[in-house]
Amino acid sequence: MPLLRSDIRASDADREAVAEFLKRHYTAGRLTEDEFDARVDAAYAAVGLSQLDRLVADLPAHPPAPPARRSSVRPVVACLAVAVLAVAAASVVPGEVWAVLLVLALSLLLFAGMALMMLAPVAIPIVLVVWLVHAVRRAGAPVPLSGAGPRAPLPGSASRRRLS
Repeated sequence: MPLLRSDIRASDADREAVAEFLKRHYTAGRLTEDEFDARVDAAYAAVGLSQLDRLVADLPAHPPAPPARRSSVRPVVACLAVAVLAVAAASVVPGEVWAVLLVLALSLLLFAGMALMMLAPVAIPIVLVVWLVHAVRRAGAPVPLSGAGPRAPLPGSASRRRLS
């Protein structure tokens, strides 16, 4: 005989999941602070899964995910770690190994450069066509009237000639 959901006892992981679910809805503004506190307390006191279900029954199933935090510390730490590793490697690795690594790195850069060179026969005509289209459109643009352009002096400016 299968057990009904109301007969199944809740685990600590179930209680934590419901508390986290309620927290996301609280931060989204769906619960007041008092409602949130009361529901979280009830979630930690719940014995069965049906009690946990009643705490979240009036909330949407998929609350918005919390906003992802971007930290500017990670790139700095990564650069610092690479620098420390480079200094450590430079003091431990013999010169012959550095020579081999340098040759391999230059070979890799040369290979990447050759890959770019293979794109040049396609990229250069595309750039030329875009430049020509721009030049043709610009040539067809109306020319501003003389004196109305940006070079015309403003009334009352110091660039006006004085009459003698």
